[in-house]
Amino acid sequence: MLDNFNYYKTSKLSKLKERTRKGIPEGMRGLAWTKLVDLKEFKKGKENLYKELLSKINESDFIEKKEEYVIIRDLPRTFPKNMIFNDKLGEGQRSLFRILMCFSSQSKSTGYVQGMGFLAAIFLLYMNEEDAFWMLYCVFTKYNLEEVYEKNFPGLRKKLYIFLKLLEKFVPKVYNKLREKEVVPTMFASQWFFTLFSNTFPFDVIVRIFDCFFLEGEKIIYRIALAIFKIKEQRLLKAKSFETLMEIIRNMSNNINIDELFKTAFGFSLSKKHIASYEQEYLNEIKIEEKNDQLKKIIGL
Repeated sequence: MLDNFNYYKTSKLSKLKERTRKGIPEGMRGLAWTKLVDLKEFKKGKENLYKELLSKINESDFIEKKEEYVIIRDLPRTFPKNMIFNDKLGEGQRSLFRILMCFSSQSKSTGYVQGMGFLAAIFLLYMNEEDAFWMLYCVFTKYNLEEVYEKNFPGLRKKLYIFLKLLEKFVPKVYNKLREKEVVPTMFASQWFFTLFSNTFPFDVIVRIFDCFFLEGEKIIYRIALAIFKIKEQRLLKAKSFETLMEIIRNMSNNINIDELFKTAFGFSLSKKHIASYEQEYLNEIKIEEKNDQLKKIIGL
């Protein structure tokens, strides 16, 4: 399939989706990811960008010192049990540092935000440093992850709203339980969208999610989020208190069977139209709120 990838992506997309959902073979995963995102085309005209950014690392105006400190501080927190990254300032951490430094300089709208390291680290495990940088850059721009990290997190707010509406539609009893106990998505789901679950699940689950994400986009994130609640539905509904409910939610990703998770995720009749509809609904509500804020200023409230 990789030898004839364009053919499968254009003429046999359903077969490509079917195979991808089953999990890309481990030895081919890095190459497959670069083809799924069409990395060669994405880099066109910018082939020397990473080398140019690297050359500026030692320049005093390359990046704010505060941001550099934050990146260094976060390195040991990124997959600390993985042998590639657990050596303090070893080659794995140095590669991760260079990628995050370069990316934060290139991405003016976000800079560096905690959580980016998990994504970059995943890519580093499957490809060389330069391609890992490009994958991170591609995910933020081509896959619109940038809006999740921007100041005041406008994209995150939108995605959490969409997720809540999808939960109401597909797992209504759990949705009602959350409302009853006044549990809101910001209490548990923000990191799901920040890191695409890369700091939530065991590694074998994470890479399966990435396999699907690069072909199907953000829909897989909603599918997985819904699947977690569906699988744990009965336990959640038995919770008597806010504290008990939150404890269950915080540990929902533990001991989930990978086959059950993906079977449940792909069992929802979730379409892009659902997501687009709720997104528009959210944008309409935002406009109303902005008008109300303007009115408050006019009348002195």
